[in-house]
Amino acid sequence: FINNLPFGRSTSNFTSRDASGSTSQAANVMEALEIGSRALIFDEDTCATNFMIRDAKMAALVHADSEPITPFISRVRSLYTDGGVSSVLVVGGAGDYLNVGDTVLKMASYACHDVTAEARAVITNPQFASQVPPVAGGSIPAWTGFPSRTVNRSVFRPDWKTAVRSTEKISYGDDIEVQLFGLEQLVAKEQTNAILAAMHLIARGSPGSTLKDICEAVEVEFTRRGLAPTLGGEASFDGNLAQPRKFEIAGAISRLRLAGLLG
Repeated sequence: FINNLPFGRSTSNFTSRDASGSTSQAANVMEALEIGSRALIFDEDTCATNFMIRDAKMAALVHADSEPITPFISRVRSLYTDGGVSSVLVVGGAGDYLNVGDTVLKMASYACHDVTAEARAVITNPQFASQVPPVAGGSIPAWTGFPSRTVNRSVFRPDWKTAVRSTEKISYGDDIEVQLFGLEQLVAKEQTNAILAAMHLIARGSPGSTLKDICEAVEVEFTRRGLAPTLGGEASFDGNLAQPRKFEIAGAISRLRLAGLLG
């Protein structure tokens, strides 16, 4: 989604402490795909507009070859046909998505109606001409696979002083804070407790080498044995732990700023 950065900077191994909304959303999508998500849900109200769409006027003004962002609308179809990943979008203003949608549902007076046929009539009406914006090089590349980062366990420091400060924040060592505000599926501090414990478990050694394999192995153990036994607790149950999904475990590790942790 992000290319053509100034000064030729590569996005294959890119980090920033001041990422824009579009860059953050692109990274969030790729993180989800890396861990195995096969369905993505977008709410127009909380999305970065320039990540989701670029209308014809803006595409004419800023040529695709000099625009760093390939908007999601240009890749959503290939993401499904090549990658097998479905997308559900809640929109009220981004009408260009009618051009690429398989099914269109409309909410009216709290009732859901299938208006796919009506949407097809709209997009074929010259009065409402719109298009998927062009991309650099003129063609949209197929999805040939999703990223697969490896985890360097030796970089973890489980002997450091660590603590869960809140549902959205983990202290890891003296000067590292893991910010989890973007992981909206974390709803209880007990889940964050389990994430920190899972980090210690991963540091000590768990099956797999890629981030996806490791997080899936932890999730399997959570399901098979329970949280407390898997994490080394003496009791069968621990009221301070609640099971997170593999996506939130991976998201926390991705936000742990330790040099060389992920490669």
